Amino acid sequence: MLSIEFCGIIGAWESTPNAGAVPDIQERGDVMPASKAQQKAVTKYMQKNYDQIQVRTPKGKKEQVQAHAESKGESVNAFINRAIDHEMDRDTQEGEES
Repeated sequence: MLSIEFCGIIGAWESTPNAGAVPDIQERGDVMPASKAQQKAVTKYMQKNYDQIQVRTPKGKKEQVQAHAESKGESVNAFINRAIDHEMDRDTQEGEES
């Protein structure tokens, strides 16, 4: 199962390798862990500002999607949002031509 966050703004919640990405907090080791209050604030913000969509794919497809997104220098979430926008635009244009 591939889980994504759907939002107009591109970002990913799952850990996906990204070429040239900033090192992860655990890799740097110079940042204190988020406090319970910070975690609660982030959760509240996320619930207020973003919708979640769960996408189910056949086994092995998740890795293909991740590899494709990485090859384009974007997160899985960014790639999926771009694909959704592209298809919705195409569907709208096809509707206007009919």
